[in-house]
Amino acid sequence: MANETSTIPETASENQQNAAGATQAMIEQPASQPVVVENPSGGGKELIFGFGALLIVALVAFFIRNAYANHLISQKKIEPRRANMAGWCLFGTLLPLAAIAIFAFVDPSKFLGLLYLLPLGAISLISFVLMISSSKSK
Repeated sequence: MANETSTIPETASENQQNAAGATQAMIEQPASQPVVVENPSGGGKELIFGFGALLIVALVAFFIRNAYANHLISQKKIEPRRANMAGWCLFGTLLPLAAIAIFAFVDPSKFLGLLYLLPLGAISLISFVLMISSSKSK
């Protein structure tokens, strides 16, 4: 009742030769090269450098805010309260723009999506409009 197309080796030596042939074929195949996969999620090291750069930019923007407020008070004769408001709005304009630029270097595929660009861009635009309106003299 055996299948007519199947063949059974007659002796044990034929079994060993078939097994040796299969082993030989496996050995002769070249080993595949290891595939190096980069970490697509922007590793922790890049994020730490990015946030460190953002902290430095925040400090620089803070000094620019103070200089701008002092310039408005001394040169344009704007009252200190409004000049201080214009300075903080300048800070609110610069910091989100810097965050967008830094995120673009950290991981552009992840951080340059609309989920990050729209809120940061809106904050920056609103702060810029408020800065302009606060720095006008009455």
